Amino acid sequence: MRALGAFLSELKRRRVYRVAVVYVAVAFVIWQAAEIAVPGLNLPGWVLTLVILLTVLGFPVALVLAWAFDITPEGVKRTDAESPKLIAPGKVERVVGEVDAEARKSIAVLPFADMSAEGDQEYFSDGMSEELIDALTKIPELRVTARTSSFQFKGERRDIREVGRVLGVTHVVEGSVRKSGERLRITAQLVDTTDGYHLWSERYDRDLDDVFQVQDEIARSIARELEVRLTDPSAALERSRTDNLEAYDFYLRGRVCLAEIVPESWTRRAIELFKKATELDPTYAPAHAGLAAAYDQLNRFAGPGAKGLLAKARETALRALDLDSTLSEPHTILGYIAMTHDWDREAARQRFERAIQVNPNEARAHGMYAIFLLYFEKQFEEALERARRAEELDPLDWAPRTFPWWVLWAQGEYESYLQEALEVIEREPEHAQPHYWAGTGYLLTGRPNEAISEFGRAVDLGGPAHFYLSYLAVAHARAGNASKAREILAEFEERTSRGAALSSWRARIHAALGERDEALDALESAFEEHDRSLFHVASDPLFDEVRSHPRFTALFGKMGLEKWC
Repeated sequence: MRALGAFLSELKRRRVYRVAVVYVAVAFVIWQAAEIAVPGLNLPGWVLTLVILLTVLGFPVALVLAWAFDITPEGVKRTDAESPKLIAPGKVERVVGEVDAEARKSIAVLPFADMSAEGDQEYFSDGMSEELIDALTKIPELRVTARTSSFQFKGERRDIREVGRVLGVTHVVEGSVRKSGERLRITAQLVDTTDGYHLWSERYDRDLDDVFQVQDEIARSIARELEVRLTDPSAALERSRTDNLEAYDFYLRGRVCLAEIVPESWTRRAIELFKKATELDPTYAPAHAGLAAAYDQLNRFAGPGAKGLLAKARETALRALDLDSTLSEPHTILGYIAMTHDWDREAARQRFERAIQVNPNEARAHGMYAIFLLYFEKQFEEALERARRAEELDPLDWAPRTFPWWVLWAQGEYESYLQEALEVIEREPEHAQPHYWAGTGYLLTGRPNEAISEFGRAVDLGGPAHFYLSYLAVAHARAGNASKAREILAEFEERTSRGAALSSWRARIHAALGERDEALDALESAFEEHDRSLFHVASDPLFDEVRSHPRFTALFGKMGLEKWC
């Protein structure tokens, strides 16, 4: 039955159905014309018989030609055995490959279309998709693709089978939302990506107050269709909610802004929106979790007030867990703070393990745990396994794809690391971060001039972030442009005077300039500041010349990173 379905789907893809319908329609017109013309022209009766016979014999020939060839803007071409690979404009293609046994119960939720009359409810339809993703991740037996990957297909009408191959899932949920005043119309359908056939579809006409109930109904219907066992259906899909629809609205808008990451203004706007949500409903745990994530994200820009943001991120994450301990995101945030700021090995381990326990589909939790295993335990194989898991759960987002690169870096596989970054640049040339990674790859393989070019491109695309500028200065120093390196160093000194925590990044520049004592001084300052990037110094070959120095070993011993000394 499955083979028949796949064959019928292939007939549709090759437009054989369309050719058949058009052929029959044209043949009918020809017969009618011949029936009138033959007697009118006094032609023998066998002419009409011949016309009918030729059109009948031509039918299978037309179908064979329709199967084998296609008419394109470039002319008639042979139809490929498979559909063209998915390449969304301006986005990265990453084909996961054939679906393995584990993926038999795997799913991606594509962005729901905004069908509202004014077309101004996109944030709400996006939020509906995100909430459904969150609901499905509560089902232990189901592997759910992360939002950042499934949302790569937003606005793109692509063959569902290709979507399945790219994301490595066997099923896709798609749908639409029409919001008018206090009324909602939500449609949803579950599609098998192996043959493109719909397994289930439903339409819900409800009041806005019923939006959470609809989300649960859709999730339960999907679980039933996929024969996923829910030992306790109510508990499996139980999530923190709010009765205040205005708070929910602000929360959804905040999530949209938070997903942008750069520029910094998007994160600041997300903070404003999450704050409004928590003010309207102080018990709404997901809004507190979103606010904690926004504070944590803004803290990474390392500008003035960074320490205050970190404290707010910690406090807000704890508040979210007080309200709902089953939220994965706050555990991951607290684990990252414990790892990068507190250097508390056991606290970080417990947080990451708890985050994965409550949500095995949380890509960032797996990725952060991979970094923990790499730096604090120096367990390369285990770290790589976790990193690959994060990549598998979120295959189209650049951040999870970089988690395995950390392992390559730490193992000294710099050429492989560089090639990975260059492959991403080929697909996403306008994204700043891959240029940064490629720049470090060129730097570590002894090509400082190429590194300068890549770091410069990262600055052009992503702004003068401290991590871009620090390595740009290092590249200049390695290329013999000490004056350029010192110009950037002076800018770092000025930023530090205004409260930015950049000492570990200053240390890199000093090390590249051959200023060993100044580099160690800066590292000790970073320790006092609890610089969140300091732990990464442990595997950075820039510091190989001072790695055995007593000041270096004492410093990283206190951080629990003595295995790198």
